[in-house]
Amino acid sequence: MDASSAKDALRRIVGAARWVFAPLALACLAFAAWHARDSIGATLVRAQPSALATAIALWTLSHAFAPVASRIVLGALGAHVRYRELLAIHVARLPARYLPGGIWHTVSRVADLQQRGVGRAELATMVAAENVLPPATAALLGGALLLGAGVARDASLVALAAGGTLLAAALALARQAVVRRRARLEPRSVLLAAAATIVFWSIAATAFAAYWLAFADLRDSAPLVAVAGVYLVAWAVGFVSFFAPQGIGVFESMAALFLAEDVGLADAAVLAAGFRVVVLAADAIAWAMLQAWRGWRRARAN
Repeated sequence: MDASSAKDALRRIVGAARWVFAPLALACLAFAAWHARDSIGATLVRAQPSALATAIALWTLSHAFAPVASRIVLGALGAHVRYRELLAIHVARLPARYLPGGIWHTVSRVADLQQRGVGRAELATMVAAENVLPPATAALLGGALLLGAGVARDASLVALAAGGTLLAAALALARQAVVRRRARLEPRSVLLAAAATIVFWSIAATAFAAYWLAFADLRDSAPLVAVAGVYLVAWAVGFVSFFAPQGIGVFESMAALFLAEDVGLADAAVLAAGFRVVVLAADAIAWAMLQAWRGWRRARAN
């Protein structure tokens, strides 16, 4: 089989897999909601509806900023995919987050972008950026918030050092690639993508703080700046814990360790786990909004 035939065969396989992948991802999203029904019920009963709705709305809004860093990276590499297209791909593939393994949202997005002609080198660089910049910026922003709140000073300094090291490594690799002409991603593009990621994390951390406010007995337990910082640092630790897909267990444990003094270890862990209900609801809403918009466009075209 020559190279052209192999590419055609691979393209057909990917196309067929996409038809199977979408319903499977939706089934896993529905299963995740069913599996979390007790947690959803407990959260709804205990939480103040307006604050909970605010948290869900903020996380839904955060999806609008999620593809910005990837748009900057791909644009710097010469792959000019429109932001609107990247956003549609990101939202359409949200159910894939709930497939076992925790990698399928990225895998499905890469397949979609390959279908649109984006090269392998550009996609590999995008994936690398998406795996370095989020934990780096979450650790930096979270550490800064904790330090500013005067909470967990040692942990905040560790987070700042870790985030700074990751970001410095990304800048060094980008500079080396430019010097050797293996890519056109310059350090300034890395910094722009990092800034875009910080905007995303600012919204996400605010969503967690709003979620925290939804529980009347927690409103005076810790400064909201510290709560937002705890979320970011705990998420960063969960992300780099490769043995735990999507940081499940690690994120909750880290958040509980920071917040246990205020609400108790067990209650803090349960509350941190409950935030996944907010994320699940926001993901489902964003996906449904995209489907409604696409349906409206099809109806208008006809």
